[in-house]
Amino acid sequence: NRKALFFNASKSPKIGARSSRRKLAFEYGGKYYHLEARTNQSLVDYLDDLPRLSLGTGYVRREISTQAQESIIEPLKNYASELNPNQRAPFLLKFVQQAFRYKTDFENYGYEKYNYPEETLNASFVDCEDKSLLLAFLYKEILNVSSVLLVFHEKKHVSLGVALPGYNNAYSFKYQGENYVSCEPTGVNYPVGRSAIALAEVDEVIRLY
Repeated sequence: NRKALFFNASKSPKIGARSSRRKLAFEYGGKYYHLEARTNQSLVDYLDDLPRLSLGTGYVRREISTQAQESIIEPLKNYASELNPNQRAPFLLKFVQQAFRYKTDFENYGYEKYNYPEETLNASFVDCEDKSLLLAFLYKEILNVSSVLLVFHEKKHVSLGVALPGYNNAYSFKYQGENYVSCEPTGVNYPVGRSAIALAEVDEVIRLY
C-alpha cells in the first residue's frame, strides 16, 4: 500500500525545542549596526535533513522562524525605514556582504550545499549561493522587489540581479521584459550596480520571485 509523499516547499513544521544565537555586525554610511540573530536550531536541523533541491525558488519561498523574523527581519526593516529609499537596497547589500564570513562549501563541508535563509543566518561560514539566496529573501521581505540568480558556471560563482526601480547603469540588464540591476553579495567592495564578473559571462538566469 503506497502513498505519495507530499512536500510543502513553503511551510515548515512547527518545531522549536532548540534555539541558537549569534551576533552579526556590519557598517553602512559610517554607522555600525549590531544584531543578535536568533534562529530555530530545531528548524535548521530539519532543513539540513531535507533532500537537496536544484538551485532556485525552493530555497527562498520557505518561511523563516518567528525567532529569525523578530531578531533579523524586523530590526532590518526598521533600520531601512529610517533611510531614504535609494539607500535601502545598498544597506541590505552591506549587511549580507559584511555580516557573514565566506568559505566555499567544499572547504566547509567537502561537498556542494545550498542553504535556506534560516540556515545561513545560523551558519559560521557561507558561500556565494547562500549569500545570494539570503539577499534575495531580504529584498523581497523588506523592499518587496523581485530577484533573479545570475549563475556563472565556468567561474563557479553566483550573484544576484534585482528589480530595483530607479537604478540604471552599465550593469543593468533586461530579463523577460523587466529591468534588473546587478548586486554582488559576496565581495565587500561592490556597491549596488556593480558585478564581480562581466555580465556577458552569465551562463544561466534563475527567477526567484
